[in-house]
Amino acid sequence: MLWRNLSARSIVGAALSALLVLSACTFTIRPEAGAGAATAAPQEEAGTSSSELVGPTWQWVQTKYGDDSVVTATDPSRYTLQFNDDGTVAVQLDCNSGSGTYTVDGPILTFGAIASTLMGCPDDSQADVFGRDLGGVVSYTMQDGHLFLAIKLDTGIMEFAPAGESGAATAEATEEPSEEATAEPTEEATEEASEEASSSELVGPTWQWIQTKYGDDSVMDATDPSRSTLQFNDDGTVAVQLDCNSGSGTYSVDGSSLTFGPIASTLMACPDDSQADTFAKDLGGVVSYVMQDGHLFLAIKFDTGIMEFAPAEESGTATAEATEEPSEKATAEPTEEPTAEATEEATEEPTGEASGELTGTTWLWEKTVISDVVVTPTDPSRYTITFNDDGTTNIQLDCNSGRATFTLEGDKLTLGPILSTRMACPADSQDAAFGQNLADALSYSMGDGTLRLNLKNDGVMDLTEQP
Repeated sequence: MLWRNLSARSIVGAALSALLVLSACTFTIRPEAGAGAATAAPQEEAGTSSSELVGPTWQWVQTKYGDDSVVTATDPSRYTLQFNDDGTVAVQLDCNSGSGTYTVDGPILTFGAIASTLMGCPDDSQADVFGRDLGGVVSYTMQDGHLFLAIKLDTGIMEFAPAGESGAATAEATEEPSEEATAEPTEEATEEASEEASSSELVGPTWQWIQTKYGDDSVMDATDPSRSTLQFNDDGTVAVQLDCNSGSGTYSVDGSSLTFGPIASTLMACPDDSQADTFAKDLGGVVSYVMQDGHLFLAIKFDTGIMEFAPAEESGTATAEATEEPSEKATAEPTEEPTAEATEEATEEPTGEASGELTGTTWLWEKTVISDVVVTPTDPSRYTITFNDDGTTNIQLDCNSGRATFTLEGDKLTLGPILSTRMACPADSQDAAFGQNLADALSYSMGDGTLRLNLKNDGVMDLTEQP
């Protein structure tokens, strides 16, 4: 293998010197005319069309970093890429699956935002490293049938091999459960829940999680059933409430067998007592179901547990919606003490209103004022929102990019759930606060190049036009 001769610059080509441009946590390289030769060119010329990328399922073999350290994939089938002709890419990040976009211009390769499911993967997971490195890819080359992706700033080279080379199949989100995984519910569960239901019994109610009894006889009770729910639809989709976050996915039923496809959800910061991670992890292991006395029981693979659900109307509680008012703990105010000058400035109401002025402009976060507390971003360019004519938005949450829908009715403005990537941002990141502020928007006003969002908690958020 000749990967030792490769470097991030050499993949771009011996005649190119690269200019890195950072935008929306996606990295691109633009050739600079007249630049001198770069270091050690690869022994094969980099591919100049995406046709080489499309077709195979590319399994991650290893990443060699600039400091000569190497991270080897413990199981290449758990970390894969599959490029499609339409400019989309399917990504397997261990137990989670995702999708995004990619662009190719000669040897230059960049990935757009990658949205993935949020299951809890095994302790040995390398998903965070794999996802982080993909976010820094700037170019590619092919050599000896392997795909090499160069990471920005010459920091590393990711190596991939086609799945067929090792005979290993790609870990698909829709993979058939193993024989052990599709085991029927435990003897105790089948005695208590002997009525086998059809999928029609799943559709209709909002199922609230009551508890999960695990194979070691431990029990986890839902602190608030309305915060952890399922709603099955006739079209094979399912709406999921994971505490303060809402999500959606697919499900399939074959007799008593029930499996869920990938569940994509919003990424709000929930209260400290949240059970969302446990709830999502257990759903990811569901293999079958039964109905008993109007309750729904879901069996988790390997006989590790039984999840119990009751219809929402049974307890008279409403389902927790994605637009639900966050709890006091979830909306804890920043502790930064505002200056008198900043507070006074923030309470000056912009004048004017024009919905047409929202679209086509990238708005930078200037400040948020809640209960006389002023929060200003350390770098406004890291927190932006662009409203599009088709009712969608593009959102930059520090090193992550996301999207959401929005609706306007007069001066009323509502954003739908924000789906974003999951990169690890710097320690000073304010992405959670920015996302929560946007989710809390109720109405807006315009004036002097400033967009003001009025928030649920009587706060205001000011954004200014990007220069």
